[in-house]
Amino acid sequence: MRHSILNGRWARYVVTRKEVVKTTWAFKATVIIALVLLCYLMEPVWAHAVGESLVCAQDGKVGRADAILVDDFDRDYLLYERARHLEEDGLSSTVIAPVSLFAGGSVSPVSEAMVDVLARLARVKQVTKVPVSIVEPISLNAALDIRRFMKQNGITSVIVVTPAFRSARSMMIYRAVLEPAGVLTHCAAVFDQRNPDNWTRSWHGIQDVALQFVKLQYYRFYVLPVRSVPEPN
Repeated sequence: MRHSILNGRWARYVVTRKEVVKTTWAFKATVIIALVLLCYLMEPVWAHAVGESLVCAQDGKVGRADAILVDDFDRDYLLYERARHLEEDGLSSTVIAPVSLFAGGSVSPVSEAMVDVLARLARVKQVTKVPVSIVEPISLNAALDIRRFMKQNGITSVIVVTPAFRSARSMMIYRAVLEPAGVLTHCAAVFDQRNPDNWTRSWHGIQDVALQFVKLQYYRFYVLPVRSVPEPN
């Protein structure tokens, strides 16, 4: 009965027939294996490109600046060590670092203590602590607090010492916030054991690069274009 209905003269006005072509499991497996092999064989090329995209363009030769900003939200000793080297090279005698503000407006004593300890271990002569709000988006709001501090203290140029795989995002934010206020920014990226050529060799390196890649795109395509950066007063 059903067959006769579908083949009736009027059936074409009610239903249609179609053929479905599906790939075999063998073909799917072959494609997946081929893609895995291609990624494996091309790993030196794409891994370097991904890692390099997260690192800021290094200035050929950074001249003197009014201040050295330790862009340290993870409390990394290597950043303070690099700041000390820049200080010893005579590029600036002023080193500043962010410390966290509580919701009530008071400075976190733990954050202050950690900055003091790291600066002392790295033999930085003196660090001026800049209170910053830990409110999302954290990097943008921190940059706005740092801009306010720099304007109040007449700082017109700064060397940003920042973790290498975070550096492209940091410089994108600082340049968007500071340069309209007349503060020239230079990048000093700091590498640890990981670099664009070897980050895939450890799970921690893969996690770090993946996180920084996502955050870079978040700030590039959402935070900075969508959220207007307040004009400097």
